[in-house]
Amino acid sequence: MKRLSILTDGKPGHENQSMALAEALQRRCACEIEIRPYKEWRTLSNPDLVISAGHKTHLPLLRAKWKYAAQSAVLMRPSLPAFCFDYIIAPEHDFPHGEPNQQTLLTQGMLCRLPEELTEKQGQSMILIGGPSKHYGWDTSDMLNQIHEAISKSPHPVILTDSRRTPLDTR
Repeated sequence: MKRLSILTDGKPGHENQSMALAEALQRRCACEIEIRPYKEWRTLSNPDLVISAGHKTHLPLLRAKWKYAAQSAVLMRPSLPAFCFDYIIAPEHDFPHGEPNQQTLLTQGMLCRLPEELTEKQGQSMILIGGPSKHYGWDTSDMLNQIHEAISKSPHPVILTDSRRTPLDTR
């Protein structure tokens, strides 16, 4: 694989997930990475693999797959049938009833990029705090109790970080 393309919907979380996969692959195969808004899928530089996250990117991802004879990787439960994509890499919570097919890799949580200074440190823990979604509710009190319990059981210092979905009362 020589060239990776990312189609983005502009959401920071989706871009972060896509870049996490692309950079991990780049470390393995020294490939080039390009990133484009999903509406510019026709301008890609003949990719071997096209990566995307976000429902708006699914059709452009498939169009790019067919136009460039590239492989496709979607980083979530797709809104189109799974067989349309070469790879599905998604958090297991996207598939509460199990893996939908053989090309699906379920992860515990989403893919994310970690700053180099965090990847080099040993003996630290990190908790990434999300928020409510259309699939899951949110109970701030229960979440804060879970966080407190996790911190009290951790043998390491714990870094906490939130997301755009984290409710203000949880932050």
